[in-house]
Amino acid sequence: MSTPPAAQLMADHVLTHLAAHREKHASSGSIPPLFVGVEGPQGSGKTYLTNHLTSLLSSPPHSLSAAVFSTDDLYLPHAALASLASSHPENKMLQGRGLPGTHDLPLGRQILNTLLSQGGRSTSSAPLTPEQLDPTPGSQPAPLVYLPSFWKDLFDGEGDRAPESSWNPVHGPVDVVILEGWSLGFRPLEEKALIRKYAIARAEASVRGAGMDMNEGEEAEEGMKVEEEGEEEYAPPAFLKQELESLVEVNTFLGEYVESWYGFFEVFIQIVPPALSSIYKWRTQQEHHLQSTTENQCMTDEQVISFVDRYMPAYELFLEGVRSPDARWHGKGLAVQLGEEREVVGTSKF
Repeated sequence: MSTPPAAQLMADHVLTHLAAHREKHASSGSIPPLFVGVEGPQGSGKTYLTNHLTSLLSSPPHSLSAAVFSTDDLYLPHAALASLASSHPENKMLQGRGLPGTHDLPLGRQILNTLLSQGGRSTSSAPLTPEQLDPTPGSQPAPLVYLPSFWKDLFDGEGDRAPESSWNPVHGPVDVVILEGWSLGFRPLEEKALIRKYAIARAEASVRGAGMDMNEGEEAEEGMKVEEEGEEEYAPPAFLKQELESLVEVNTFLGEYVESWYGFFEVFIQIVPPALSSIYKWRTQQEHHLQSTTENQCMTDEQVISFVDRYMPAYELFLEGVRSPDARWHGKGLAVQLGEEREVVGTSKF
């Protein structure tokens, strides 16, 4: 199977910074893993590309050891998700997994911290022996950590954390840690800035005829556009479909991710769609493909639109934070710009 061009660009980016990372720690006695974050919207192929990235890194001539997991693996257990939803009954974005606030931040931090503190490779290690490269059964040391997984088909699609017996073991040493997620790297706004942004958008929607009750959905059908004579088409932002208080809650939750997880990541890769509207198209295509490969019930096109609608406010409000100068990975970020068919049309650094 040929390597997707985007995956090769991602691998080149990681390898470049891994070389600098190793040189930086060469005299310290131990080289900690390089932590890499990958962000891409639903349907963009981020998991597919991350799998290819991992294959490139772990194959000769690099033969690196990588621990790879997704923010989807770190969702709260079903009972905790249900409790979160019931404690925020008016917040539609928290009625189910997905948005900031629905992940187990302490578990994620524990895993990241264990990999950082115990996963390093000694700078004085002798070359690996054939037995170390291909150990006999039972000869490996105990795993450093187990990576969780989340079974999305449980509880009629609401999902639940998989039992620990099914978690994936990670053996050291680890050269690269990769965490991927649709909102990884998003940053909250200052609350006053969020309130102002909401007020300005609401006023514009009113002036341009989009209606004031966007959060109730009376005049906010997906794809609705208002076009005045001589003006470009206008589509009100999706975040107007949510109550301001709900957006403030998610914004606050997102700040906890910055504090708990973001400090681990030195290098970042962002998969960029042509436009946010492409997410609806790509996620629909993804569901059509799923329909052709499974007997399980899949979402209709209308259900996909409703599904993406829950996520769209976060894209509109927080996506730019990936390139914040305050991020630890600032200056070590790669943006891979995709076209409508998910082909690479350009790259940039941030």
